[in-house]
Amino acid sequence: MLNILGIGSAYGATLLDNSTLSAIDKRFQDKSYFNRTGIESRYTTLPLDYIKQTGNRDPRGAPTAALQTPTDLAFQATISALERAEVQPEKIGLIVGETCTPIQSTPSEGQRIGKRLNIKVPAYDLAAAEMTLWAQLSALSKWKANRLESYALCLSANTPTQNICYGSEDSDNDAPFLFGDAACTLVVSAQHPGKLSVLESGFVSLGPNGIVADLPTYGCGKGSIENWHTVIGDKLEKVLVQLVSANGQEKLDRLRIIATPSDGIVLERLARAANLPVRAVLQNVTQRGDSFGSSAGSVLADNWEKFGRGEEIVVVQSGYGGVG
Repeated sequence: MLNILGIGSAYGATLLDNSTLSAIDKRFQDKSYFNRTGIESRYTTLPLDYIKQTGNRDPRGAPTAALQTPTDLAFQATISALERAEVQPEKIGLIVGETCTPIQSTPSEGQRIGKRLNIKVPAYDLAAAEMTLWAQLSALSKWKANRLESYALCLSANTPTQNICYGSEDSDNDAPFLFGDAACTLVVSAQHPGKLSVLESGFVSLGPNGIVADLPTYGCGKGSIENWHTVIGDKLEKVLVQLVSANGQEKLDRLRIIATPSDGIVLERLARAANLPVRAVLQNVTQRGDSFGSSAGSVLADNWEKFGRGEEIVVVQSGYGGVG
């Protein structure tokens, strides 16, 4: 059994709330726009002055202007996770990393974190967009316990705001509103007990979907609130309804549920579908925006101190083409 000993998160240094965003991007000055999602703020690794002056209309300049790289966020999250796990960096024997927004493709994100920690251990990346951390956990949980290093790291770090153009004339592009920068790291072990254990994990493909996000390496990223609500909302709702059917409402009421990426609209829909109070479904997209693979993990990290040993937590995260 794979155990989670510690988890950490990190966010972009710059808060970009709705009032600031509407001042930068005229398309968002209509107050009714914000009622479509309930997202109130997001964090970016870009300086606010840079966004105001350039709109990041040429994203090729973003890595130079940025206050943090994906690796900076991943390292910050990793240190937090190690402290919570009370594990020293030299005890780590494997690093599984990922970023959807790499500045360079080589070395891998896992290798970069190994260098930051000053350790030489096997490191590679395993990516699955929104579902990355859970793909990593699912893969490692299938290893024989004696083949897995004593302690391993799973991490995802993404800076989508560096690929977003603010003040764009593309009226159908909701990317500035939807996305934020974040990282999440988990310390896991099959040999040492942890606060949480992975009892079951898996993925299902739920058919083709519309484009929720498109982040070209050197172009302006795109996002769609409508597709977010239909594509992601449909998948999350389908899985939660299956959970109710498989476990019964009484057991579901005792579970802690993390469902992401869920904004306010999707959250209310999921609560109705599962017959749960809205507060029972945990998320942080409303305050931090969607950060792809690190989204659900960061919710777990933000609530880590609130969880007790033995508490059952269900994490449902929708990605592009499936759900885990």
